[in-house]
Amino acid sequence: MSEERKAVCIMAWPAAHSRSPLIHNYWIKQHNLNAEYRREAVPPEKFAEFVTHLREHGYVGGNVTVPHKQAVLALSEPDERARAVGAANTLWYDDDTLRSTNTDVEGFLANLDAATPGWDRGLETAAVLGAGGGARAVIFALIQRNVGRIYVINRSLERAETLKKKFGARVRSPAGMRPPGCWAAPVCWSTPRRWAWLGSRRWRSICAVRLRWWWRTWSTRRW
Repeated sequence: MSEERKAVCIMAWPAAHSRSPLIHNYWIKQHNLNAEYRREAVPPEKFAEFVTHLREHGYVGGNVTVPHKQAVLALSEPDERARAVGAANTLWYDDDTLRSTNTDVEGFLANLDAATPGWDRGLETAAVLGAGGGARAVIFALIQRNVGRIYVINRSLERAETLKKKFGARVRSPAGMRPPGCWAAPVCWSTPRRWAWLGSRRWRSICAVRLRWWWRTWSTRRW
């Protein structure tokens, strides 16, 4: 008797932009797994129902992205990492318990370590654009690497101040778009701005940008 096909999904709103099915289904095929990775466009008002009945919807687990990474904490059993970050992006069942964790921290750091070895050596200042679930993981990661000052720049100063309260004195939330002393700082983009990139709308995290003109260009645009 063949094993039942297992399904997992990415939960987002919107979800059409996500490349997760393309990536994960490739590796599912490479490892000859009897599984499938799908997209689920779940609006915020329906997210609680969808997650609490994830198994009934046919899934053994899944991933969570914008705008649900913080909301999912209250709907699952988060581990220590997810609680520390204040957001989760991965769900799975442990018997009948839906558990969650955050793998964005490792993803952020591993990517930079591989692409730009030594990027954090002597790094004193960084800027993070956005104040959502992805930004929380980036801030947590930067603190792990002992970055002394982390400027959070967001449309809502209130949300930036919330991260300052959560993560402590290293996090700053300047009232203006341009943080003082950040001309040479790495910039980490963690905001769901809708813009064209190779013909598609994507959520991007652009790291280690050190070009002064970038700030001059984007700080003058309306968010």
